[in-house]
Amino acid sequence: MNSYLKKFLFAAGIFAVIIMAFDTKANNSWLDDADKRKADYLYMEAQRQNALGNEDAYFELIRRAQQLDTVDTDLGFILGYFKIALAQSDSVMFNDGYNLIRRHFKAQASDLYSSYFYGNLNNRLGRRDEALRVWHTLDSIYPEKPEMAMKYAEALSATNDTADLLKSVEVINRIERAEGKMIPLSTYKIRCFYAMNDTAKIEEEIRQLLASSPSSSEFSVFAAEIYSLLGRNDSALHYFNHACELDSTNGLAFYSRANYFKQLGDSTGYDREVFHSLKLETLDLDTKLQLLTGYIRELYTDSTQHQRIEGLFDVLIEQHPHEPDIHDLYCSYLIAIEGYPRAAEQASIVVDMDPASEDRWRALMSLYMQANDYPRAIDAAQRALRYHPTSPMIVFLEANCYHMSKDYDKALIAYNHA
Repeated sequence: MNSYLKKFLFAAGIFAVIIMAFDTKANNSWLDDADKRKADYLYMEAQRQNALGNEDAYFELIRRAQQLDTVDTDLGFILGYFKIALAQSDSVMFNDGYNLIRRHFKAQASDLYSSYFYGNLNNRLGRRDEALRVWHTLDSIYPEKPEMAMKYAEALSATNDTADLLKSVEVINRIERAEGKMIPLSTYKIRCFYAMNDTAKIEEEIRQLLASSPSSSEFSVFAAEIYSLLGRNDSALHYFNHACELDSTNGLAFYSRANYFKQLGDSTGYDREVFHSLKLETLDLDTKLQLLTGYIRELYTDSTQHQRIEGLFDVLIEQHPHEPDIHDLYCSYLIAIEGYPRAAEQASIVVDMDPASEDRWRALMSLYMQANDYPRAIDAAQRALRYHPTSPMIVFLEANCYHMSKDYDKALIAYNHA
């Protein structure tokens, strides 16, 4: 074979190898693209099945799509989410799901929804270092979002390291500069200072909060409660009083001051505060009912206090003559001290105010039955059936009343009807 022919065959061989390489590469590329297109189709079908409520089909389609396109971390996140949800005690499935979600975070940390989920997942798992890394990353990417900064601050404080606690406070200060002073933010910082046993900084934070809004009754209540926790009783009482002076309609201020006296064991001060608060026309009814409920719970077992408690009910009823909630509470109190006939009187007043409540009618009937006053119980049942004609329980109670009255014919008719 001459040299020219050898060169030609060698060149042809090289060319064939190159053609085959290009052909293989093109073929692989076409196959990869085909798998991605299939994965896209399966993903769209998965969304359709999800919209139809077919969760099993949704999961299987996502799983198959991710097998076809293992590079797509979005698909991996969805599959990982499902695996974690379905894993229960299957640690292998759970870890597979966790790793898929972590991979997506590494690839696309700016995906806010998935990264937020990953951060919370680490919080729940107690993986503090990873949680701290996630929230720090998200705070860096989204510095304008206070919720991300708050999550980062919480992750820092969870380490209980003094340096991290100070960093956490700095993050909260950054939020305050943008959003202004707020009780939740001050609460957070005070918790950090408390963990560092730094009462001077706690007091400084209280002063700054109060200075930011001197006319805020809510801020004064907050300051009073913090001073109370620190055992600074004179300061606590000063700010409770100041809060009540700033806003005579602030139920929280009066409620908190009353509870402060109770916590001190100052029964005289507690009584005085409750009586004073309940007589205020400016205080809302819900707060008054909360105060009175707590007062009753403390003192109803002491028979010497019954007259005072009933005097408070008289004050409230005079102020709010058409409020069924007052009579409900009065009825409950009378039941607690076994004053059933008077409790029935209050229940009767309530059903006249609110005949639409079946429960109240049944309570009234039960009270009459407790007092063996079956004629009144039957009368209440017949009045109740005008508003609740299809109630089997009211008819059943009526049947019981006929039965106890030895009117067996009517009792049998009522039982059958019920």
